[in-house]
Amino acid sequence: MSSPGAESHKILLEDDGHCFVCGEKNPAGLKLVWTIDGKETFSSFTPGKVFQGWKGVVHGGILSTLLDEAMTRLVWKLHGPAVTAEVTIRYLAPAVVGEKLRIKGRIVDDSKRLVTAQAEVVREDGTPVARAESRILILKREG
Repeated sequence: MSSPGAESHKILLEDDGHCFVCGEKNPAGLKLVWTIDGKETFSSFTPGKVFQGWKGVVHGGILSTLLDEAMTRLVWKLHGPAVTAEVTIRYLAPAVVGEKLRIKGRIVDDSKRLVTAQAEVVREDGTPVARAESRILILKREG
């Protein structure tokens, strides 16, 4: 059942360069640059104190954002407009403020409109910080 006026809230998804994670035009954004290799994507990020939760520890919400972006952006680049439908995150170790993190996303199954993807954030020495699995919905194309 849709809510009254739902049609007036229909949003067209388009990239205007202001994405919090990868947008070049967002002055408060992370400005991550992603490399795509087949069905995988890679980036890195060194979180400053502004991304802290507990003293010296990166906020889990930032880690969640990095994981989600790695998966959904990859699906978007390979299949067109897509949105996260479900994500499960497992935090494995603290990420330290000022320490470079590596992010990797990959598509596990894109045989249907609901894509399965996985991502991980690791420290520079390879220690896993967080992992995620997601279901990403490829939106129907207009026309």
